[in-house]
Amino acid sequence: MGLKMPYKCGEVFPAAKKRGRVGVMTMISVESSAIRAVGYDGYTLDVQFHTGKVYSLPGVPEYHYTGLMSASSMGAYFNRYLRGKYK
Repeated sequence: MGLKMPYKCGEVFPAAKKRGRVGVMTMISVESSAIRAVGYDGYTLDVQFHTGKVYSLPGVPEYHYTGLMSASSMGAYFNRYLRGKYK
């Protein structure tokens, strides 16, 4: 059973299109009670929640991507360090 995403494989999230991003973000499914998948291209962090909401956060430093991916609670890390801080 594969991961069901609201976007087709290779499709750019609408938030990314709005910002003029033309590349394709590779999303990695994660084991989290809050977050379904994460993508990072070295500048923009895309986070998809199980609710279907997708955050596209430009300007996120790599240490935050690494921190999110290694956090014991990815949802708590997102809320503490990322939500509302990058737009």
